[in-house]
Amino acid sequence: MEALEGKLWSEDSREALDRYDFVRKVEPMQRALESLDAQAWLTGLRSRQTTHRGQLKRIHASGGYRKILPILHWISRDVHDYLNHHQLPVHPLSDKGYVSVGDWHSSRPLQAGDTHDRDTRFRGIKQECGLHLDIAEEASQSFDSSGL
Repeated sequence: MEALEGKLWSEDSREALDRYDFVRKVEPMQRALESLDAQAWLTGLRSRQTTHRGQLKRIHASGGYRKILPILHWISRDVHDYLNHHQLPVHPLSDKGYVSVGDWHSSRPLQAGDTHDRDTRFRGIKQECGLHLDIAEEASQSFDSSGL
């Protein structure tokens, strides 16, 4: 990807990060859903994570698919309790101050001046990677995928 597109993730622009997310996340997800002839997909979004996510419904249409959000109304305590109850491990980076984990270059540990968990993502330039927006609509508005 870097040979074709450059290090888009290192640029401090919304456009570069949107292009990176499209190439690395949105387009591969679209391709996977199509090749699997999927009707729906599940995701672990929670409504308090971003303003956009706060407007979502537990089951809704997105990009021609049904999107199911089983933990949409959970708070961090609910996640913690679920992990403990089922004796599941926490992500190893949580011990290093990470409260939200994505790509290595779009995540950082929580810092003293942060006011929200999502401040630790995308260097504060954006809040969503594109997967959780209406993927078909966003992709068609943002990029021509014919060259991928």
